[in-house]
Amino acid sequence: MLDRILFPCIAGLFSLTTVVSPALASTASADMSGVVDAADEPSLAASEGAVSSLGTSEDVTPAPSSSEEEGGVDDASGGGSDIPLDRDDLRAGQTAEGFDIAVSGYIRSLVSYIDYDETETDFIGRNQGFGLANVRLGVRGRSDRARFVIEADGAYAALDQSNTFEGSISVMLADALAAYALLPGILEVEIGQQKVPFDGETLIPTAKLPFIRNSVWQRGVRGVEGFNVDGLGLDREVGVTLAGRRIGLGASQMAISYAAALTNGTPATEAMNENRSLAAYARLEGHFADILTVGGALYQNTRSFGTLPDLLDERHLGFAADVMASYAGGWLRANFVQRHTDYPDVEVESSRVSLGLGASIGYRIPIGLETAYRISFYDPTWRFPDASPSMSAQLEANELIYHTVGVSWVPHLQPFAAQLNYTHARENPDRAVRNDRVELLGRLVF
Repeated sequence: MLDRILFPCIAGLFSLTTVVSPALASTASADMSGVVDAADEPSLAASEGAVSSLGTSEDVTPAPSSSEEEGGVDDASGGGSDIPLDRDDLRAGQTAEGFDIAVSGYIRSLVSYIDYDETETDFIGRNQGFGLANVRLGVRGRSDRARFVIEADGAYAALDQSNTFEGSISVMLADALAAYALLPGILEVEIGQQKVPFDGETLIPTAKLPFIRNSVWQRGVRGVEGFNVDGLGLDREVGVTLAGRRIGLGASQMAISYAAALTNGTPATEAMNENRSLAAYARLEGHFADILTVGGALYQNTRSFGTLPDLLDERHLGFAADVMASYAGGWLRANFVQRHTDYPDVEVESSRVSLGLGASIGYRIPIGLETAYRISFYDPTWRFPDASPSMSAQLEANELIYHTVGVSWVPHLQPFAAQLNYTHARENPDRAVRNDRVELLGRLVF
């Protein structure tokens, strides 16, 4: 049903771009400040400046890097570049075509300890020690109306299977984005591979999150952290996006941002779409001054799994709502994400609802120290209307509650930062294990 609403609306937006006259474009503000890279998005941990997922502020000091990625594998976050550059950093050179070019990146390395009890499992906490979370290198360019982003991650970790530490580290393309502002500050067309406009936490650049790892509802549980389960976060995808960021509403301090996208609906690690369907995404944000942002989003997608000719479809319908606020050194965030999944090719357990909730709060003092706390709830099988009694007992035991306390050191105007996180994991008593973890991360941005 949603595809009958989303597809015509998004298709209408794309059609509109083909009839916008140059004269109308020339009347729009020539200021490009409303059309920004996602890398310009402020951290919610920043002490001052606008808070937004789709928007930006040049007055924000980046918070410490922290994504759920194990070398990029968790980088499901969306919206373009993950390298935290300000627009003024595009000074490195200028091509004959008028592009200002900048080369930059970041390195994130960590050491982790996960509680281990060999009487419970043979893999949780089995492997401790040092690791590379990210080795990101990117090139970005901007002209009067056009921009591009090309980024790769040199520490992409792909696990061979669930509940294991075995896998490989490789280099993988992260973003490959080209964009053109049809109406500067109002309407930009973006094509290529990038994050999709859905939940607010996923859209924050990796190098600006206040915790080492994303919330459990976003990234799930991976590797030797606990019993593995996929999260609700979305991978980068290939497609086309229409976006407008921080569009002012008259003389007030109110502004809006929007993004609508059509993509293959499959992770960017796959060479082609896995079926004939396209995924549709839409996100809208409202901003009040540089203090508060409220966002909402929805998407529809059909995934296909298995081998020909026996493919099984999954129909996803997702909703997200989030609140972000920052004032006088303090910040807070709240998230709600829900996904309805239908399995039209099966008769038993033909649908389920997954639910993710989260809230976090933090405060940064002027010397660069920041403390933060986060609580995250995730239940991948929150509702399952037609499951059998035997399956119901298993599905009811899947809820997770993670408490994370973090301390970060982010020296002012310095390229390095450090983070220390402790996470207490609470599972349903029927499947509880000892898997609390302590992690220390160092980050250098260049």
